[in-house]
Amino acid sequence: AIFRQAQEKDEKLGENEVPLLETNSYNTLMSAYANRKMPDSTENLFHELVAGYNAGNEALRPNISIYVTRLQAWAKAGNPEMTSLVLHEMVAAHESGLLERKPDTREFTAVLQAWLRSNRSTLAAETAESGLRQMMHFAATNQFDCTPNIYSFMAVITSYARSDSLNAGTKALSLLGELQQAPYNLAPNFLTYAEVITAICRSSSNVLKSNMHPNQQNQFLQEQESVLIQLIHELQSKTGSFWTQTRTDDVLRKIERALASSGFVAQSEQSASYLHLE
Repeated sequence: AIFRQAQEKDEKLGENEVPLLETNSYNTLMSAYANRKMPDSTENLFHELVAGYNAGNEALRPNISIYVTRLQAWAKAGNPEMTSLVLHEMVAAHESGLLERKPDTREFTAVLQAWLRSNRSTLAAETAESGLRQMMHFAATNQFDCTPNIYSFMAVITSYARSDSLNAGTKALSLLGELQQAPYNLAPNFLTYAEVITAICRSSSNVLKSNMHPNQQNQFLQEQESVLIQLIHELQSKTGSFWTQTRTDDVLRKIERALASSGFVAQSEQSASYLHLE
C-alpha cells in the first residue's frame, strides 16, 4: 500500500520535484515477491519500472540488480523458460548499453537451478547438462565470465539424481570426476557425493522397471554396484573439514533412503554398514 501511494505521488510530480521511488525501491519489493515464489508479481513490477523509465523517469533506470532479482524469481519458481528469457534479455540490455556488465556464472547457473526445480525428470537433467556445457564453451572462448562453479555442477548432478534416465548414475559420476579436474579444480563435499550415490541408486531402480533383457540388467547392476562401493570407500577416506561442510546426519539419511530404494539385491545392507547408517 505504501509503495502504491508513493507511485501515485510520483505520477503527479512537478517538473523540478524529486521522485519518491527509484530503482532500488522496486528491487526491494520485487525481491520480497521473489522470495515468496511469486514471479508474476515480480515480473509485473519490472515492467512497471521499465514503463516509467521509458516515460522519462531516470530514477527508474533498470540496473543489473533488478534483472538479477527478476531472474532469480523465475529460477526459484522452477520456470526455466522464463529464467532463460531473462538471461537473454540481460545480454541484449548489456549490448544496448543499458546494463554495466554481461551475465556471469551466477546468472547462468540460475537457469540450471530452474531446470532442477522444474521437476521434469529426464528432460530437466539433460537440458541442464546442455546448459552447463554451454557455460563451459562460453567461458573457454571468453564470450562470458561464466566458468561453472560447484553450484553449477550440483544443479546438474542433483537433476540426474531425480531423473528417470537409465544412465543418470553414469552421467552424475562423470560430472563428479569432471568438476575436480582442470580448469575447474572444484572440491566436492559430502552432499555432492550423496547426490551421485542417489543418481546411481535411482538408475538401478529404473533399470529393473525397463524392458532391458535380464542378463543385461544383471550386468548393469553389477557394474553400478562396483562403482557405488568405490564411492563409499572414497567417503570413508575423507577426514577433517570435509565432514563439517554440510549437515552430516541429514546427508547420511539421504544416502540411506537412496540405498533402501535401489535396485541392488544386497547392496543396501552392505553399503549401509560401510557408513554405519544402521
